[in-house]
Amino acid sequence: MTVQGVARYLKAVHPVCATGWMHGYGVVLLLICVAMAPTRVLAADNGQRVQFASYGNVRIGMDRRTLQEVLGGHLEDDPPQEADCRYVSRPGHDGVGYMLIHGKVARIDVFKPSTVEAFSGGRVGMSQAAMLHRYPGIQVTPHFYDESGVYLTVLSKDKRYGIRFEVIDGKVARYYAGRADVIEYVEGCL
Repeated sequence: MTVQGVARYLKAVHPVCATGWMHGYGVVLLLICVAMAPTRVLAADNGQRVQFASYGNVRIGMDRRTLQEVLGGHLEDDPPQEADCRYVSRPGHDGVGYMLIHGKVARIDVFKPSTVEAFSGGRVGMSQAAMLHRYPGIQVTPHFYDESGVYLTVLSKDKRYGIRFEVIDGKVARYYAGRADVIEYVEGCL
């Protein structure tokens, strides 16, 4: 790669490198930009954390066809649980499922063996104590079935979306994000 090619790459990954200073300070600024580039690239990974209403390019409310296009491949269907509710997943992406209600993404489920993190770093296997520390003000409610478990729930500011961590024996067993009403379903579509 030429020096000009490196400069173009660095301008793309770090705004300081996009300034006219690159020409005036040449090699010194080039070295600083190279040192800063990995930080910028790693920061972009935050877009791949589960948010209240998204995961990467997947958005709550998108239809199945758009979901398939965004995920870039075939979707596997789980058997329907209800007339208008089903789960789909992408082969090779174990531990992430997408709940479709009336053909639209309503919830994103994350479970073992996935290592996908939620915003603020919550993930499957994390302790309840660590979750309470990471999400101040998180709502704690009893688990529907398991006496040793709880749900840890955070809603978006507008209360339309949320994320719920299911804790069993002190550890996050799974979590799901999406429409506020749908994250409260305790048996998938039910």
